[in-house]
Amino acid sequence: MRHHVTLIAPALGALAFALGAPTAAADSQIPTDRMGATASFQSHGEKFRLWDTACDGNAVYIKYQRSGASVRRLSFNGGCHKMALFDRNFTEGQQIHYTVCVDIPFDVDQCFAGWRYDRT
Repeated sequence: MRHHVTLIAPALGALAFALGAPTAAADSQIPTDRMGATASFQSHGEKFRLWDTACDGNAVYIKYQRSGASVRRLSFNGGCHKMALFDRNFTEGQQIHYTVCVDIPFDVDQCFAGWRYDRT
């Protein structure tokens, strides 16, 4: 009997690999490298990722809003080509929308045109 278990375990491992294990990939993303910022949202675990993609000295931020809540802001000024991870704890199944912006001192901030919609 032990011999059968030894043969089945590698087969199950290969099957799991072929089917693809769950990853921590983003569910939605705003790819705006040319603007100087990129953001993504991962619904499993409610994580925002925010990248500063320009070496301009400007901070970047995410504006987001959940159903029935006020607009919130997550800011990052960690520097050129760096990423910030914001781990939130939201109720599952809520609608959420977000956008990404570059904080331009003494001028109007540059934001992605529109909101990206997702669910928590």
